[in-house]
Amino acid sequence: MSARLRTFLLRGLIVVVPLGITVYVLLFIYRFTAAQLVPMVRPLVGHLPDFTVVLFSVALYMGVIFILGVVAKAAAGRRLIGLMEYILHKIPMVKTIYGASRQVVDVMSPGEAQGGYKAAVLVDFPCPGVKSVGVVTGWTHVEGGLEEYCRVFVPTTPNPTSGYFILYPQACVQSAGISVEDAVKSALSAGILLPDSIDLQPVRGIPAVHAGTGAVPDPEEEALAGNPGIWQRKMRRFLRHTRTLVRNRLLSGVLVIVPLAITVVVVRFIFQLTVGKVAPFTQLLVGELPEYAITAISLAFVVAGVYAAGVAATVVLGKRLILIGELFIDRIPLVKTVYSSSKQMVESLTLQSIAGSMRVPVLAKFPFTGAYAMGFLVGTVRCADGGILYKTYLPTTPNITVGILELYQPEDVFWCGLGVEEMVKSIVSGGILAPAVMRLSAFSDPKTRNLAGLGAHE
Repeated sequence: MSARLRTFLLRGLIVVVPLGITVYVLLFIYRFTAAQLVPMVRPLVGHLPDFTVVLFSVALYMGVIFILGVVAKAAAGRRLIGLMEYILHKIPMVKTIYGASRQVVDVMSPGEAQGGYKAAVLVDFPCPGVKSVGVVTGWTHVEGGLEEYCRVFVPTTPNPTSGYFILYPQACVQSAGISVEDAVKSALSAGILLPDSIDLQPVRGIPAVHAGTGAVPDPEEEALAGNPGIWQRKMRRFLRHTRTLVRNRLLSGVLVIVPLAITVVVVRFIFQLTVGKVAPFTQLLVGELPEYAITAISLAFVVAGVYAAGVAATVVLGKRLILIGELFIDRIPLVKTVYSSSKQMVESLTLQSIAGSMRVPVLAKFPFTGAYAMGFLVGTVRCADGGILYKTYLPTTPNITVGILELYQPEDVFWCGLGVEEMVKSIVSGGILAPAVMRLSAFSDPKTRNLAGLGAHE
């Protein structure tokens, strides 16, 4: 009886908790989006029930997003958006928040050209002969190579949103014969929900994946192939095209408005948490002044305080005091969780822990020879025999502040010619936003070391 009760309770939680989280997230999104239009909509609908006001607000908001998507696809719209982003990238704190939020939205809504997860596969990980479940996110052609590499995201358990992004040769990738949803469920359940039998076949034999395009056959199109009704085929094709067009325009609008909304919310929150708390004390010090003057002086006090904290954190005594404070915080049960989470979030946004070291994006042999992982060359180590090892940081997906440090021989690390921002997007997206073509240059070549700015460092 106890085992049966426990089983039913767990099944109930599996049903109720995702629904509750989904409802909470939808309500949270509604409060920050369509709910802002309620004051405008209410006078228009008169004395209709409240739920009609909500429906009209959501419809109006979706219409605004669609119009933004149409504008974003026009040449003039792209120029205006580019000008806006150029201005935002000139503002110190705003550029970090906007860039991080835009990156998250790009990953969650990759747009028309990105197909996301294309197929579930089995790959050799962490060593040849040991199989792990992964999902294909695309193909990358290495110039000068004999084959294309399959971009595979290997999720962790029980959080399938994190994992490793690796470039595999097609010989190391096999179709798992299951859907992407089943692969995610398998990772989420630590293998409990993995099917008892799988049908392995070469990755090139997967109908759902085609090199370079990731094209997936449409079941409706296949069903219509044997249907002689030409008007029915045209109507369904028209509806499918319209549905795709509307979805793409909505996604384009989301790519414009959501990063801006997140930036405004985060900046407002930080402002209230810092300047808003200092403003009452500023008013006591300087007396009666206009509100904008109080705000400006409070902002100056906050910047000076943060700068002083940064200076204190760089001296030996300051480092010791911070270390003692963190040791004390780590002994408080709830406080240590909140502090560590907030510190990790800030480090992820500012990339403070590795920003100074992420100088050279590279591809390194990982987890074995023949496969490659994206990472950053952070320096060199000179051995006792005079040889040099390359310190390479291989981050995880999507949190690039977590990863592993490997020491490689120069011939096992390759310069791929990507910028830091492009490399970060590739890793964070699990390969969805990775380039389709890359050119590799070995660091054993002195010319490559000089181009990467590493020769003088060695």
